[in-house]
Amino acid sequence: AKEMVRDLGGKASGSVSAKTDYLIAGEAAGSKLDDAKALNITILTEQEFIVLVQEYSGSPQKPKEQLKLF
Repeated sequence: AKEMVRDLGGKASGSVSAKTDYLIAGEAAGSKLDDAKALNITILTEQEFIVLVQEYSGSPQKPKEQLKLF
C-alpha cells in the first residue's frame, strides 16, 4: 500500500495526524483507528483503498495533489 501511494505522489505515514487524509484500517487497527475517528479522518477498508487508488491513477484530469495516508 505504501508503495502504491508513493507511486501516485502521495505520502504514506506511520502515524495519524490532522494532516492525514485517509486511514486504511484492518481488523486490528487499534489506537490509530481511534485517533482517526477523533480527527474525523476518512477511514477506508483495504478494498475501498484499492478502488480509490484505481480511480486516482486512472484519471488524468485529477490534480496530482499529495495525499497523506497511513
